[in-house]
Amino acid sequence: MKKVTLGIILGLALSSASVLADIKSDLAAGVELSQVIANAQAEGISVADAVASIIEEDPSLAEEAVSMAMTIAPESAAQIAAAAADAGVSEAVIIAAAAVAGVDPTIVAQATAAGGNTGTTTGTTGTNTGAPSLPSVPAGGGVSSN
Repeated sequence: MKKVTLGIILGLALSSASVLADIKSDLAAGVELSQVIANAQAEGISVADAVASIIEEDPSLAEEAVSMAMTIAPESAAQIAAAAADAGVSEAVIIAAAAVAGVDPTIVAQATAAGGNTGTTTGTTGTNTGAPSLPSVPAGGGVSSN
């Protein structure tokens, strides 16, 4: 039983490494992102997982990859946004990419709000260093007692 379990784990690890290797080689060969995503889909990989792998391989392609993926599969926009957020892409970059793809930004905003994005990673439109800090409120809530 242990051998079977080990075989399954090893097989899954190798197949995931193979997908990343295929995406990596496609990107290195200069294959257009639409084709990189199509190739991943042909291998049985979801568009969202393909986007996550592209971002992992080259974070500077985040906005373009998200936009292209949402153009190819608008019905998967929420999953694509969540995968990008989990890969560290800022909500602003994801929303900008969705706008380029013609996807409703409220769908994307809902997905990124539920995702694991800390907002600390850059996309191609700029750096987001995290949530803004709020000004401190004086004791008593700032209400004057006079």
